[in-house]
Amino acid sequence: MSRAFRVSLFAALAAAAGLRAERLPFRVFTTADGLAGDTVREIFQDSRGYLWIGTSSGLSRFGGRSFRNYDTRDGLGGVRIDGIVDALAGLGG
Repeated sequence: MSRAFRVSLFAALAAAAGLRAERLPFRVFTTADGLAGDTVREIFQDSRGYLWIGTSSGLSRFGGRSFRNYDTRDGLGGVRIDGIVDALAGLGG
């Protein structure tokens, strides 16, 4: 093992030892929590801060505590959601 390689390896290990990953809170939501479907296809945060989750079974809006679900009874053309846009963003919404 060459001296340059050993020095490089030591420097890399020393730098890596100083790095620490931050553990962020993580929660998994399912239909049992109120999500429209368990297969998430799209996630979008609108200009008001709501998370919109498009699933294969409908659209869910999450405000931090609970879900409000939308489907064909609410005017959706179908329940499979493949894309979400913020229609109010351009209106100062």
